[in-house]
Amino acid sequence: MALDAGINFIDTANVYGGGSSERIVGQSLKNLGVQREDVVVATKVLGPMGTGPNARGASRVHVMNECKASLQRLQTDYIDLYQIRGFDPATPMEETLEALNTLVQHGHIRYIGLSNWAAWQVMKAVGIAQARRLCPILSLQAHYTIVGRDLEREIIPMLESENIGLMVWSPLAGRADPLLR
Repeated sequence: MALDAGINFIDTANVYGGGSSERIVGQSLKNLGVQREDVVVATKVLGPMGTGPNARGASRVHVMNECKASLQRLQTDYIDLYQIRGFDPATPMEETLEALNTLVQHGHIRYIGLSNWAAWQVMKAVGIAQARRLCPILSLQAHYTIVGRDLEREIIPMLESENIGLMVWSPLAGRADPLLR
């Protein structure tokens, strides 16, 4: 029904249900016979997907391994938008951005995004990507609700100045407004 209504953007993450969300999305698209080019598939990486020290974070090894695993779960050859789902203070930003750039060069992902990053973190990533001639940061996914509009102070003006797209999550603050029932 969503596809018939013109909704073609699907956003998930490797940690949702321990990979189950990606598996369901991939199998659903296959079962419905949806042409890959007719949908935009976004997924995220950062959270723990195992117990070892390399099974979490934004390190090159985790980003590369999880992209491969996400591709398998999604049953696709490429991810349209691959997002880093939070800031990892233990991994140099350069390492993360270089890994993402490699994934774009190999055709595994098309575009790079961030999720839940502060304005200064986004700007630092933009500067590193520009200085090193890496693929640009094209989107930020952030928490923005009808009652929590903090993004309007720094994030939105920064995104506008850098021509970076914004996707919001939890616009109803995680639950439906009782007045809308």
